[in-house]
Amino acid sequence: MTGVQDMDVFKRRAVLKGLDNPGGGADYVTGIQGQLTLTGFDHPVSIAIRYVPDRYVVTPESFQAYLETLEALTWNTLEEVAVAAAKDISNELLTRWAQANLRTGDPENDQALTHDVTIEDRQPGWRNDDLLYRLTPI
Repeated sequence: MTGVQDMDVFKRRAVLKGLDNPGGGADYVTGIQGQLTLTGFDHPVSIAIRYVPDRYVVTPESFQAYLETLEALTWNTLEEVAVAAAKDISNELLTRWAQANLRTGDPENDQALTHDVTIEDRQPGWRNDDLLYRLTPI
């Protein structure tokens, strides 16, 4: 089994492919979601990524391939996956702002333990509070 430390971060990020941002200089939020089955976790992990693109927007096909790449690695904590995903999206797509939300647990059982991690990253100096404050929590 491959550990997260065994895969070069650049190889992991290279799976993410982007298309030129059709919005040019306009600030807008786009998002993509998926599911992960991670070794050592009792339940599937939902992953939601939202970002304000700068140069690129991610292709759905490459995001699916990226999720498969994450599944092939061994992760110690949900936080570790969230940090990696936020940094990978930010660095590979050159986002102005990025947010990763990962959630695991049994949604059918309100007595079951759930685990939720949200992390944000932004370019230094970028700020658009009016845009971000209108976002609903994920």
